[in-house]
Amino acid sequence: MSDHARPAASRRLSTIAALTLAAGLLSPMSGALAAEGDEVTLYGINDFHGRLSKSGADLACTIEKERAKDGDSLLLSAGDNIGASEFTSFIAQDIPTIDYLNALELPVTAAGNHEFDQGIDDLTGRVSDRADFEHLGANVRDKSTGERLLPAYTIVTTEDGKKVAVIGAVTQSTATLVSPGGIKNVQFTDPIEEVNTAVQELKDSGEQYDMIVASYHEGGGKDAAGDGVQPDPLTKSLEAIMNGTSPEVDAIFTAHTHKSYAFDAPTPGGDGMRPIIQTGSYGANLGAVTLTEQADGSYSVKKGSAHLISTKGAAEGEDCAQFPRFVKANRIIEDAEAFAKVEGEKPVGSIQGDITTAFNAERAEYRDGVWSLKAGQTQEKGDDRSASSALSNLNADALVWATQQDESAGPTADIGVMLPGSVRADLLFAQSARKEGDGVVTFREANDVTPFANNVNTVELTGAQLYTMLEQQWQPEGESRDYLQLGLSKNLEYTFDASAPKGERITSVTLDGKPIDENATYTVAVQSFLAEGGDNFTVFAEGANNTDSGMVDRDAWIGYLRAHKDIAPDFSQRGIGFQVLKGEDGAVPTGSKDDPWTVRVTNLHSTSLGAPQITEAIITIDGQEFRAPYQQDEETGEWFADVSVHAPECSASGNVDALVTAVPDTGTEVAYPVTIEGGDGSGCEAPGEGEQPGDGDQPGEETPAPGDGDQGEDGDGDGGQAPAPGDGDDQGEDGDDQGGQAFAPKPIKPAPKPSARPVADGFQTDVTPKPTVSATESEADTWPSDTDQLPRTGAEIAPYLTVGGVLIAVGVGAVILSRRFFSRD
Repeated sequence: MSDHARPAASRRLSTIAALTLAAGLLSPMSGALAAEGDEVTLYGINDFHGRLSKSGADLACTIEKERAKDGDSLLLSAGDNIGASEFTSFIAQDIPTIDYLNALELPVTAAGNHEFDQGIDDLTGRVSDRADFEHLGANVRDKSTGERLLPAYTIVTTEDGKKVAVIGAVTQSTATLVSPGGIKNVQFTDPIEEVNTAVQELKDSGEQYDMIVASYHEGGGKDAAGDGVQPDPLTKSLEAIMNGTSPEVDAIFTAHTHKSYAFDAPTPGGDGMRPIIQTGSYGANLGAVTLTEQADGSYSVKKGSAHLISTKGAAEGEDCAQFPRFVKANRIIEDAEAFAKVEGEKPVGSIQGDITTAFNAERAEYRDGVWSLKAGQTQEKGDDRSASSALSNLNADALVWATQQDESAGPTADIGVMLPGSVRADLLFAQSARKEGDGVVTFREANDVTPFANNVNTVELTGAQLYTMLEQQWQPEGESRDYLQLGLSKNLEYTFDASAPKGERITSVTLDGKPIDENATYTVAVQSFLAEGGDNFTVFAEGANNTDSGMVDRDAWIGYLRAHKDIAPDFSQRGIGFQVLKGEDGAVPTGSKDDPWTVRVTNLHSTSLGAPQITEAIITIDGQEFRAPYQQDEETGEWFADVSVHAPECSASGNVDALVTAVPDTGTEVAYPVTIEGGDGSGCEAPGEGEQPGDGDQPGEETPAPGDGDQGEDGDGDGGQAPAPGDGDDQGEDGDDQGGQAFAPKPIKPAPKPSARPVADGFQTDVTPKPTVSATESEADTWPSDTDQLPRTGAEIAPYLTVGGVLIAVGVGAVILSRRFFSRD
């Protein structure tokens, strides 16, 4: 790989040798090295992920322009410099990115979780040997001995002689974020505790330093509104770092969550402030903060100096060529691009429109009824891992397809599951600067979507474990991301109640339109990382027959693109929020026409770019439609529809689906099984007489007064709407006249889940509802065989119902809709 040959000599700024100091001398000890009022500007990057082509030149030029300003400075990284890289770096095993950072004379970095992608031996061997910068990991220890496997800190000397002690630590979740095989004997301990331990070790060492900087590859889960403003709300991980890190630390750089913030926070136990910074990701920003020496030799943040510097467009023009480090770094980028071009520009597929990850409301908005980038936002991937995306779901379809091919050594999968964090770039319809043509997907672009090169595995899960899999999307307490939305093959759908207790949020799951059997076994295709329980989806590690297909996910994905031309974006949703709200009296409504359910429908919209704005939610029960506007809560920003539903008048007893769909139609059809009890289907008039399913019940539709319209006195007019119960002529008090009027009130209760489920009063068996058939053809039926959280919005949610506890018979022949909820272990 001569294009990336290592320089014969390189500059290394490394650990300053400890000085032998007189007993009793205190740290920090700067002597004549610093004077009151001296300033040092710290520049930080994080989560670059080998984005050489996208932002490498802009970032390098921005760094050099800032360094050229008056004042002393130091460049730091908080990790994930490599791993999940774009094609330019990936194809050369990230050597170009390491060389690029060497050229910029980066002296030190915290190790990120992606530095462990190929294992601890690769990091401490190949990567560290190539890098001229130190990798720090105060909380990376040997499981057997407890010894650190990476240095906890290093002391870097700036150009003006300031000594900056840098302590690094990686997220404790690393063990769940990389393949276990490469870290078998590695323990990732609490990063905050280890940083504080390192502070004490530094003080006890007698080494000379002027200030301490903590570089955490961990951070907050929310962006800030701008410089100088802390994220609102603060997530637990960032709050813990702010309040738990030793007051001896003068500045804190964070990473991992790809969020943007730069603000001053109170130093715990003191009166001062210290900066907290994260730059987002992919070199889009450079973090900066200036520290000023005080009379006592300590350093404090210069008020208002913590800020982010956009790198966009910095390399345009010729002024960057004046900086030798930029010239060297840019030459590395150019050489890497030339090396990657031959393979990278080969077309592998085609698309009809943008197929993207999810973009949150900070980056996108509805414009002309389409979810679109906000003005000033770059086309970098959305990366909202809490929302479903067209691209993650498509990758899940590709995994199922891959197991059907002759190249697969494992069984054929029933279901595909994709982690949102495994999708690292978007597929865009418009041609890139390389002029490959609109709609053309190149090898480079396809690889950038799934760059990890995980194996495709299959794991057998029971139906009950599928419930657990979906439940585990809500991450354990203390994780930097509260929720991870799985990408799912289009034949798997589910409903959930986000407000329910842990273990009870998933309320129904269907496969190919039929409720899953919790005692049956299903084969699931996943990446090997997920098969081993990655990202806290531990249920996969508990599954049976974990089988390596012999295929790599990148190859499976590219094979899928080659076999499926002109792919259109699919904005259908796999999971729908379906919550029954309490009535004004605090009780669960009976579900009659006089006392209907209010069902809060959420998660009906896609936030992948190009998705249409959903305007209406429809719930169809036994042929009768119930509609409500899909709207945004002004306070929370969440989208929802409160749909009023009741038992259909003419339905016989039995099991049916409450089918949730959207307007406009995106292909979303998610079934929530219900049971009709107490109805015999008799007493309804033929079509054209009396009340028709869907008439007179819809929000926004006017129900005529008795005798109005074309109904006549007895309400049997052709096509007319039925009068309200008890109104009009000839109806009587008992409501049993059948001349187009409603029956007596008909309570609703939820239907049972299939198979045996534990409940409060024992096991309920043999309650499987009849299968339902989705109106949408299953993708599995068309795959070729011959050759890849919703917060509550203020309404009180109905409690879980126990068997036999909600049936309210009102009148003879009452029709009851029921759905039985069960607790889960």
